[in-house]
Amino acid sequence: MSSSFLDNLRRENKAKENLQYDDGAFYYFSSALILLIVVPLAISVFQQLFGKRNKFIINKEVAPNLLGHNIQGVLEKKEKKSVINKALVYKILLAVFLVFLYSQVVGNSNQERELKGFDPYDILEIPKDINVTSDQELIKKQFKRLSIKYHPDRNPDDPAAATKFMLLTKAMECLKDEKSQENCESYGNPEGSGSFSIGIALPSFLLAKENRVPVLIVFFVFILIVIPYFVLSWYSEVSKYDLDGTLLDDKKIFVAYLNENLIVKNCPRGLALCLEFAPILSVPPSQRIDLATLHKELLEVIGKVPIEARIVKPHDLIHAYMMDLPIGPTLIEDTLFVLQTSPKLIEAMINFAFKVPRTRVQNGVKAFGLRCAMALIDFSQLFYQGLWQGDSALLQLSIFNKVMIEGLKKKGKKFPEFSHLVKDANKPRDPNLPVDDNLGGAIQELTHFPYMDIKAEVFVEDESDIRLGDIVTLKVTLTRLNQNHKDTSFKYLKSNRYPFNEKEKWYIFIGDENRNIVLMSEIAVFGDKTCEKKFLFPADGQGEFALKVFVRSNGYLGLDYEQFVRFKVQDRGEKKKYEIHPEDLAIKNEPTFFEQLTMGAKGKENDSDEELEEEEETNDKKRTNESAAGKEQEIPKAKKKVD
Repeated sequence: MSSSFLDNLRRENKAKENLQYDDGAFYYFSSALILLIVVPLAISVFQQLFGKRNKFIINKEVAPNLLGHNIQGVLEKKEKKSVINKALVYKILLAVFLVFLYSQVVGNSNQERELKGFDPYDILEIPKDINVTSDQELIKKQFKRLSIKYHPDRNPDDPAAATKFMLLTKAMECLKDEKSQENCESYGNPEGSGSFSIGIALPSFLLAKENRVPVLIVFFVFILIVIPYFVLSWYSEVSKYDLDGTLLDDKKIFVAYLNENLIVKNCPRGLALCLEFAPILSVPPSQRIDLATLHKELLEVIGKVPIEARIVKPHDLIHAYMMDLPIGPTLIEDTLFVLQTSPKLIEAMINFAFKVPRTRVQNGVKAFGLRCAMALIDFSQLFYQGLWQGDSALLQLSIFNKVMIEGLKKKGKKFPEFSHLVKDANKPRDPNLPVDDNLGGAIQELTHFPYMDIKAEVFVEDESDIRLGDIVTLKVTLTRLNQNHKDTSFKYLKSNRYPFNEKEKWYIFIGDENRNIVLMSEIAVFGDKTCEKKFLFPADGQGEFALKVFVRSNGYLGLDYEQFVRFKVQDRGEKKKYEIHPEDLAIKNEPTFFEQLTMGAKGKENDSDEELEEEEETNDKKRTNESAAGKEQEIPKAKKKVD
């Protein structure tokens, strides 16, 4: 008989199921895998449906007054509409399918019963309390009767009979062998632990002959079509974006529009050209009246500006926000989209001007440089404060408006620079001193603006001077004097116009205004009271040098800092002799740990050697004295013999 014993071991309730391909473990593994996907997916759907929203709104003081509308209500209305979107529908459908699949897997796993062990008594249909030794005749008689009944020759067309006959033979052999009986009791089969094991493998339906072709088709479709499709879709989407989250094609717009002579009033057009505004470029019929009214009013303020027809909406909305022009209710949602999308684009434009000083174009080489970067930073500050070029920095304070500023100017009223006002507000004041009536209500508000101390120093690590060929370090340290270590409110820009949270950032750069170049640049974000940035460059020239350090905020007017750093580079001259610091020398001369361990043993050995030497010297002296005394005694004896 060619088949083996294990080929005929089956489940108790499934006579046709072979246990070489047990599906129980597969079902448990599959159900656990499905749960790993379903649980996070369900949490994501729940958060999207019932989670907290409006997290970008700074405070309720900005929302009701922006653009003449209650944008808090507009956002809430918009979010209610946007909760059920295409992505959420896909998530729900996927979750329903996975839950259905999980129920099927669990249902099938519950049908898998316990394995029926190999029981020779049950197979031979004899009582379990029978004495195997004394009742051998009864066992043989029962085996003979059943083997005749289930013999394959008498049942040629019955596979179950052949299996039963094989089990009868194995059961009879088991009862004759004590080792086989012990294996049955311990492992459930007469062949012991090494002959049978269960592990997670492919389910049996994948190995069935009738399923081979469908399984191969599904496998190839999944491997050659489904997976490549999703990977290529993901890659094609991701490859459109730069590391800063903006579209790579925006860089082409930056090259075409930005230039070294850029001025602030032209920045909105360059911003409106960015491809991120594509979703709002079309003008539905409901917006045409409001947009036409806004465009007409804007032309009266700034005059006719040549712009592309496709960017009229984002261009006009940016101007309306920064110039405090009325906006129709149908344009509020698109205005909020523009305001929320613009920050990353403005920062990308500034970084582009910093990192790409010039580029090659069709007509030659096009430069950007320091003036371009500074114009973009000026625009960024105006954007976050909702102001326009020429507006006073005092409008950053809530107690002032444009009408009040114009009235004070007509009266000849002059105010100190905004940075001086911030500095004075953060200093201790004598309560008896008079307070300017126009600034009395702004003292507390001024304390929320950054009051900083800026230090810049040039040095070479572990050197007292700078010599030709050294790597020079320029360290710029920003210290916020009006910030406590536990205070986190300064992480976000203070603005009475911009409705979303935006982190306060500082652009630190070294530039040459005469050559219009940016030498080095960094972006600083306060995580604590102090922020430090280091710039490294080689000292490749000899003489005295001066670097101009610029520190400019991304969102505050009148708080820019500029400082010259001067240093001298000396000739390399003779090779400098390095001297070891006395503390380092003392550490170097200290015994190592191993030497400290062995020092005691060496001391003991030295002591024992000295004692041996002293003992030998003492013995030598004794022997010398004894020999001398012996000679003195021998001399009188010799004299007596002579006499």
